[in-house]
Amino acid sequence: MTDVLNLQRIIAVTEESVRAGQEELGVLRRQLINAIKAGDTTGDLIRDYLTVTHGGVVPPEREKILRDITDQLRNKSGELVMVQVTLVIREGESGYFGSEPDETESLALLGMLGGETLVLNCADPQCALPTGGKYIVFQNHSNEIKLMEGNIPLVSHFDADLAGRNSAIYYWNIFDHTPQVELIIGTELVLVHLHFNGLLLVDTALRMLGVETGREDLLKAREEFILVYQRDFNLELARLNVLKAELAATIIMPIGDRERCLKKFEASVGELRARVAKSVDKVKAYHLENDPALAPLIAQLHDALAKIESPLLP
Repeated sequence: MTDVLNLQRIIAVTEESVRAGQEELGVLRRQLINAIKAGDTTGDLIRDYLTVTHGGVVPPEREKILRDITDQLRNKSGELVMVQVTLVIREGESGYFGSEPDETESLALLGMLGGETLVLNCADPQCALPTGGKYIVFQNHSNEIKLMEGNIPLVSHFDADLAGRNSAIYYWNIFDHTPQVELIIGTELVLVHLHFNGLLLVDTALRMLGVETGREDLLKAREEFILVYQRDFNLELARLNVLKAELAATIIMPIGDRERCLKKFEASVGELRARVAKSVDKVKAYHLENDPALAPLIAQLHDALAKIESPLLP
């Protein structure tokens, strides 16, 4: 009995000592974090960053991940880099006949490396790839491409509006597997990975970054797109000239016939405006509205449509 009571007292004293030690350790760790945030350093930026972001300790497995990435960046300045994030936007439900797959959405963050070391900020914790202050974001299977300021984040979040969804903010970091994050480093690997997105989309993204690879397949895709819309815009101009001739002919018509023809004219002009607007939006999506072959035709169409008049048009 006496041994048991003695052991209980020893345990209680030890537990109190451990609690006091943990409190003191917590205070020391907070002091360490504050010192690093203020500009002091351990002499190792990766350890500084992890110390600040992980409560004053350095998780070995996360240190290894950052050092591996640093090794991969060596001698890659001037090459493309991409982070592919796969987000689960709706979990599949289980039923009698089995489980439905999760509904996922993939986002690509594309940039050009402007250095060989990670961008690590301890004062305002940031872990990013050195992409020279700009990168591209686009959603797989979508033509929407956005040019972003900053470096590609490896530990970050962004407003889901980038993916066409306003209801949530997506978070990810390079350390976790949910959501899935894949890092692809090197121009050839990135282009192979992006190939299924469509050559024209890839060409557009690279032009927005100021990258010209000279690849024949990308150049051909751009040229074919321009030729298609050059033809379409010329056809719309020809149709508009026909409509203007038909409008002029209504002047000599009887009132009843004239009004019927004018209503048909207005409907035709409305359809033409809608087609032109849709085509111009498509051209703008690929940032080719200023192309020398397309810009004059777009300007002519806008000018002609602005000048067209009908007694029934407002």
